[in-house]
Amino acid sequence: MTCRISTDWSYRGFDALIMENDKLRATILPGYGAKVFEFVLKEAGRDMLYHNPRVEIRQPVFGANVDNWWHGGTDECIPTGTPCRYKGEDYPYLGELWSLP
Repeated sequence: MTCRISTDWSYRGFDALIMENDKLRATILPGYGAKVFEFVLKEAGRDMLYHNPRVEIRQPVFGANVDNWWHGGTDECIPTGTPCRYKGEDYPYLGELWSLP
């Protein structure tokens, strides 16, 4: 089974990387913390990820509460899942990566 990768796409102003084969299509937003925005099972014609219809996608702000920005898909929570202080540095809720390119 061959995998195809394309960077010729965007979604509402965000560059999109699409990886797909005959069965699956994943859309990743590299400028939004490498968010997996879409994960489609082609035979079912269905995106398996939730998308909140009341929250529009917009550029995240570092250190913001992810609950006020989360619109769906999956986000990374590195390096922490809760706000904390480590070696004198503050880390926001669900870490840093979800809000960084």
